[in-house]
Amino acid sequence: MHLVSASTTEKDNQPIGSEYGYVYEEMIQIPCWQTFESCNVGSAVALIIILNLALVHHLSSVTTNSKLRMAKTLRLYQLSNDCLNTFVNDTHGCFRKGRCLEIGTLIQMILINNLSQLHSFMGNNITSLHCTEMLIPILMCVVDGKVRNVESPILFSDVGRISLEGFLRTICPLVLTSQCADAA
Repeated sequence: MHLVSASTTEKDNQPIGSEYGYVYEEMIQIPCWQTFESCNVGSAVALIIILNLALVHHLSSVTTNSKLRMAKTLRLYQLSNDCLNTFVNDTHGCFRKGRCLEIGTLIQMILINNLSQLHSFMGNNITSLHCTEMLIPILMCVVDGKVRNVESPILFSDVGRISLEGFLRTICPLVLTSQCADAA
């Protein structure tokens, strides 16, 4: 699976919608079938296709400020989440190890991050905050996995191909706010 960091607009060199948070905006390529080991390839491919469609709608809805397209984007993200759940169920436990875990984790991070941004853009601040709170432990596990696997980067190798900076930027205000409150 090849993932790359989110691209930026030429105008201000910031990710689209950055005033409302980071948007992961790169399409996910479908990996070769051997990547899935004994996992269900069909549910993984459907998940990736629907997520890519949601990403396209997301970028279009933010750019055009179309409420109708935003509603469609939310439905596509919900369908992506349903497909992710199907993928997890279809793996019969292999999701908890190896490449299936990595694919599922990356897609889960993208889904939650982009939902947080979309809800923020739509003015649903409580829902956006809830999504950001859900992203924190997942991102921390990914960072921990990358740190632990520096010598032998088998797990989360594709995470190294994407920039975690945008995801960290999404959670930073919430993490720093709670840290500052604890210090006071």
